[in-house]
Amino acid sequence: MLSLAGCAADEAVPAPTDAAPTEAPTPALLPIDAPSDLAAAVGKPVSLEARDLVLRLDGAEIHVPYLSGELVAVEGGQVVDLDAPRSFEVTIRAIELRIPDQTLGSALGARAGKKGPFKDLAVRTEGDSMFLDGHLSTLGLPFSFHATPKVVRGGALALELEKVRVLGIGVKGFLRAFEKPIEKAANKRGHLVEVDEDWLVIDPFPFAGPPAIHAAFTSVDVRAHDIVARLGEIPPSEERKEPAGVVLSGGVFRNKKTLFFNATLRLLAQDGGALVIDPDTFGEQILGGTVKTTENGDPVVYVLAPGEKPIQPVETPPSGPEEPKTPVETR
Repeated sequence: MLSLAGCAADEAVPAPTDAAPTEAPTPALLPIDAPSDLAAAVGKPVSLEARDLVLRLDGAEIHVPYLSGELVAVEGGQVVDLDAPRSFEVTIRAIELRIPDQTLGSALGARAGKKGPFKDLAVRTEGDSMFLDGHLSTLGLPFSFHATPKVVRGGALALELEKVRVLGIGVKGFLRAFEKPIEKAANKRGHLVEVDEDWLVIDPFPFAGPPAIHAAFTSVDVRAHDIVARLGEIPPSEERKEPAGVVLSGGVFRNKKTLFFNATLRLLAQDGGALVIDPDTFGEQILGGTVKTTENGDPVVYVLAPGEKPIQPVETPPSGPEEPKTPVETR
């Protein structure tokens, strides 16, 4: 049984493990000289505002009700190139992020015919606690967890495990024995979970590869069916004027062959609901969507949901006067 009780930051806990080395950043440069009236925008951060996002990866989902931050070109870069993720980094100023209990269960358990370290996982929340029961896949032995979500040094999220017993094995012994299977099950491509002694360090952005995302969380607690982490000031929902989606504005950024100088680009869900992003298919989601222009001339991209097929345009006959029909001669 995994019991999670909320806890604020500034706990005297171990720092998370070091991230694996990544490839060097690649600065993006302007292919042309910036017009004189827009030159001041070159190299400036691009503002990022988002609400009601769903990040989907390998069957797991992470919900982002609100996010505010910047896309910053790497050192030596002039432009944020959205098609070259190593050309920029993401710095988050404020965020509310929710990790559903079923996401943790999906990450650690067997799924899609693949065997994980645990089976028969049952996840539930009661008040400010989360509970998880299961069995070891190898021996079929039942286990129970009690853990507390905390913010560790550096603003990372972690679960401190307590009172774990499997045939008398303590917390550290249990994690030491199953460290590799746990990480292998949870980390299909990114690093959702890292094992560090009696801690499970959680990366809420488990996407393989760039861009680097910097978010130093300040609090974490348990709500109904979710672990909720926060950073910065989160405005009340009634004060969030933008619809669900992502808004990029200011600075200079490039998407495909289009350069945006001090412009605004909106990415909204085609169905008008939450914007669901799957890193494996996001390019197809954008290409299959539609583009419109606001009254101010700003582009709006309506993005397809993962797996949704593009709407085929209905062909209409050309307009104009009908051709006179040739009478058919009868005898």
